[in-house]
Amino acid sequence: MWNTRETLSRDAWEEFYQRVMAVLANYRPREAASLDDALPDLRHQFFVERVMPGEGRNGPAHADDLRLY
Repeated sequence: MWNTRETLSRDAWEEFYQRVMAVLANYRPREAASLDDALPDLRHQFFVERVMPGEGRNGPAHADDLRLY
């Protein structure tokens, strides 16, 4: 799904979103503690701004980079 995300159907996007959120669910970056938004909101914002646009657009290049990014 990661490599074909720019051509996913709506249902596939929903499944992809759920998978990415599951990966990030237990990750609590130190930087998030100083921000006003709740962690689930920050995860959603990360998905919209960094994962959805696709590779090479200030986002992780592949799925293994999600937590490192």
